[in-house]
Amino acid sequence: MLNANRKRKRSLLPFRTILEATKGEPLAMEKVIEHFKGYMITLSTRKLEDEYGNTYSYVDESIYRRLELKLITAVVTKFKIDIDL
Repeated sequence: MLNANRKRKRSLLPFRTILEATKGEPLAMEKVIEHFKGYMITLSTRKLEDEYGNTYSYVDESIYRRLELKLITAVVTKFKIDIDL
């Protein structure tokens, strides 16, 4: 039986991918977005209740897209890497 409090082991993004994403490389940016996809889905999940009292969860696409855009903007404009390769 798995421990419910156990965190999933998640791999980090390679430094090279982050570096390329900060330079605007589309494939690297896609990998960054994919890495954070689950977290963005969690943040953009909403609950809806129908007239019978049943509750449904759904991903609010507008919130998801806003989070995606904020991530892209942050990676391109705010990530500063001061290392010479």
